[in-house]
Amino acid sequence: MRRIAQQRELQYAIIVALAAAAPLALLGAAGVWWPALFLSAPLIALYCLARVCERDERERLKLLTALSGLLQAAHPQMEGHLHRVAEHGRRAALLLGMPERRAQLVYCAALLHDVGKIGVDERVLNKPGPLTDAEYRHVQRHAEIGAKVMEAAEPLLPMAEWVRHHHERLDGKGYPAGLAGDRIPLESRIIAVVDAYDAMVGGPGDGETRRYRPRKSPQQAMAELRRCAGTQFDPRVVEQFCTLVREETEA
Repeated sequence: MRRIAQQRELQYAIIVALAAAAPLALLGAAGVWWPALFLSAPLIALYCLARVCERDERERLKLLTALSGLLQAAHPQMEGHLHRVAEHGRRAALLLGMPERRAQLVYCAALLHDVGKIGVDERVLNKPGPLTDAEYRHVQRHAEIGAKVMEAAEPLLPMAEWVRHHHERLDGKGYPAGLAGDRIPLESRIIAVVDAYDAMVGGPGDGETRRYRPRKSPQQAMAELRRCAGTQFDPRVVEQFCTLVREETEA
C-alpha cells in the first residue's frame, strides 16, 4: 500500500512538473517570466491538493481496516455480508450516476454500516426467534452508535450521516430520525436496498443465513424489494440494483 501511494505521488509530481514547464518554457523563451509563474501556481496548488487527498485516503483505509476488523471479530458471521454490501453499494452508486470517488465512499460507508452492532448484545443480535419490542429498540441503537463512532474519526466524518440513516424508510416510518423521501441521503437509500437484499439472500455458507427467517433466492429477494419500493425503498435505487443483480445471475 505504501509503495502504491509513493508511485501515485511520483506520478502527480511528473504531471505537474511537465504541465508547469510548458508555460515557463513558452513564455520564458519570449523573455516574459512573471506571467509564466502565475500560470504555474494553480498547477502547483493542484499538486498539493492531490497530496492531501492521497493522505486522507490512506488514513481512511487504516480506519476502515481497524473498525471492520473489530466488527468482524465481535460478529464473525458478518464478514461476508459486509463485503458484499460494500461492493454492491459501490456498483449501484455507479449505475445511479455517481462519480467514482463518491461511489468509493459509498463502499466505505457500506463496509461500516453495521459497525454500531459492536454495542449490541450478541445474544439479542443472534436470537433465533422474533425480538421483543425492547430487544428491537436495543438493536435499533446500532445506527446511532455507528454514526457516532464514525464522527469521532475525521476521515470517516463525511460518511457518518449515511450510516446513521441507512434504516430510514421512504415513507418516514424508519429510524432513527423518521426521515422521508429525498430528506434521506441517497447514499443511505443505496445502502438500505443492498443491505436488505443481502440479508434476504445471505452468503454461500449456511453460517451466514439469518436465524430468524429462511434464505430467499435472488429472484424472490428482488420481488420483495420491488414490493416495498415507494414505501420502504427508493424505487429508482431498487430498479438499478435489480439490473445489477440480473447481470450477476445471468453471467
